[in-house]
Amino acid sequence: PVVQATPVMAPQQVQMYRLDAFQGSMAVIVKQEFAVLELFGVEAKNRYRVHQSDAHPDARRSDGQQLLYVREQSECAERICCGPNRELTLFAHAGYDQNSPVFIQMHKPFHLAGNFPCCRPVLHISDGANMPLGRVEDPFSCCQMDQKIFDHTNQFRYGVAGTICQLGLCCPCLGDVVFNITNQAGEPVGEIRKMFDGCGELMLHTNKFKITFPNMLTAEDRALVFSSAMLIDLQYFEVSKNNQ
Repeated sequence: PVVQATPVMAPQQVQMYRLDAFQGSMAVIVKQEFAVLELFGVEAKNRYRVHQSDAHPDARRSDGQQLLYVREQSECAERICCGPNRELTLFAHAGYDQNSPVFIQMHKPFHLAGNFPCCRPVLHISDGANMPLGRVEDPFSCCQMDQKIFDHTNQFRYGVAGTICQLGLCCPCLGDVVFNITNQAGEPVGEIRKMFDGCGELMLHTNKFKITFPNMLTAEDRALVFSSAMLIDLQYFEVSKNNQ
């Protein structure tokens, strides 16, 4: 297949976008775009737009300044035959569309969706110059949805976990699904919230998330926490979308 060329930043540009892409936002809204193909039962490439948001718990609108455009690169046959198990790479562009420079690259090898103890999903994260930033792992767990975030030195940075006993999992229109972000001491310092997206979710199969970042994050840690939200969507909510 023909792979579309992706603009890659020089090292000086990478450093600039590490500092500026999220613009110090304490919270962002991640909104999946609608794809016509999915009305016909065909899994399309995922695309998302990331906007600034108020960190207040009641803030739910995605009309702040757009910070990132995220697009998927994957094989058509795997999307049709393997669904959310497929191998893919997500490119987060620092700007309005894919013509903007790449800020983060997130690669997920093939995995088994659902609560299988083997072949668990992992997301390998690098910057726009393809320098490793870290990874997000989703280990086997019987009682909760959880992830572990490691930096490029293999040091544990944050945990992300949500209980399976949430109303929003079985009936999205009645509640959100909350994943708490915890630090190395296990203290809650932020959250990733799967928000009900109204008719867009029920009819168009699009997902919406709000990320409330921990305080005093480095640019690299902010990219890792953001990537965790992307893996949450792929691991837990792409599965339910394909079963609708």
